Amino acid sequence: MITKIFFVLLIHLIVLVAYPHTGPMGTPYLWISALVWCGVLFFLSVNIISAVFLGKFFGELITIAFFTALIATLVSTMPQKDKVSVLGKLGKGIYPTQDSVYYGLLRVGIPCDSLRKQSLDDINTGVKKAIKEMKR
Repeated sequence: MITKIFFVLLIHLIVLVAYPHTGPMGTPYLWISALVWCGVLFFLSVNIISAVFLGKFFGELITIAFFTALIATLVSTMPQKDKVSVLGKLGKGIYPTQDSVYYGLLRVGIPCDSLRKQSLDDINTGVKKAIKEMKR
């Protein structure tokens, strides 16, 4: 049970770090969502205990369905500043960049300056290549 709650919170954290531009309602949404999904997990766990009589396969099937529903609901309803859901961004091919992951890590209190430095080094390398090609 504790492991499943950990994974519920971890999934919320991963989505926040990957797509951190949630606007003012993002943090309350994530807290409420995590609490609701932990409540649903508790309710299902009580039912999973009774499902032991039906077999372990049925309990695992419920767990897989639970986490699939969690991820689908989270990426389709998480608020974003640009009013496009995370699922819509993934569908359009807009994936997390180093800058968004850096900002997301800052939002959860992890300063990871190596991501910022690597991103700036990539930009500098690209600019230098462009200048060399322009001089030719």
